[in-house]
Amino acid sequence: MHLTHSRTSEKEYYRVQIGAYSDKANAEAQLAKAKKALRMHLLSMITNGAS
Repeated sequence: MHLTHSRTSEKEYYRVQIGAYSDKANAEAQLAKAKKALRMHLLSMITNGAS
């Protein structure tokens, strides 16, 4: 995993690169897995009342 940080005059951004893949299917599978983990995290925050 790789994290980069950039800043513009208006916003601050953090980007995460999960990996480099030679096979598109493997990259898409990892993307789906990351999106699912993010949805589960957000749902947990909502369910537990985190702000």
